[in-house]
Amino acid sequence: MIAKVKAALGGITVNDFIEKVRYIITMIVTSGNFPNLPHPASEIEADTNALAVLQGQVAAGNRINIRSRNELQAAIRRKMTANANYVNGIAMGNAAMLETSGYELVKESVPRGIPSTIAKISTKVLQPLGTVKVSWSASKERDYYLLEKRIGELGAWEEVEIITKTNFTVSGLAYKQDVYFRVAAVNSAGMSVWSDVAVAVVS
Repeated sequence: MIAKVKAALGGITVNDFIEKVRYIITMIVTSGNFPNLPHPASEIEADTNALAVLQGQVAAGNRINIRSRNELQAAIRRKMTANANYVNGIAMGNAAMLETSGYELVKESVPRGIPSTIAKISTKVLQPLGTVKVSWSASKERDYYLLEKRIGELGAWEEVEIITKTNFTVSGLAYKQDVYFRVAAVNSAGMSVWSDVAVAVVS
């Protein structure tokens, strides 16, 4: 049986995300087993402290900082994923060593296949203005889903959220614009083909 850690940090609140990242960094530093992280603990700690400040401002009603908060959270998530891949490479399946990293441990007895493609995706415009709920069908063997959006037909795709549920409510969208969404299922074997595209006319 092969042991690995997984880096998925989606599907939780921003405050829980901050706490989980801080816990992982503390565990990694304390263990001393992973000295050459692609993204050092000090870098992650500084990013997480900055995220906590932005989250506090958003919670206090400063919605201008929502985008900056989301972008910083996505950047931290990518760094934590890179660090998890490094941890897996160093530990080489050693469960006892992996447990000292603070990441969630998973055990795989057989090779996994790439998740199936999401068969259906839909959108629903909600109140308040600029809010859209995106829903999709479940995919087998997924660890999490990656949701992306683009503004207009020619816009660039950008990450919205990494999540384990089959729906997500996106807020803060500009009034009277077409927003396109797509979703993919991801696990340790790879990522599925992107789903069909669903469009919402924000109102």
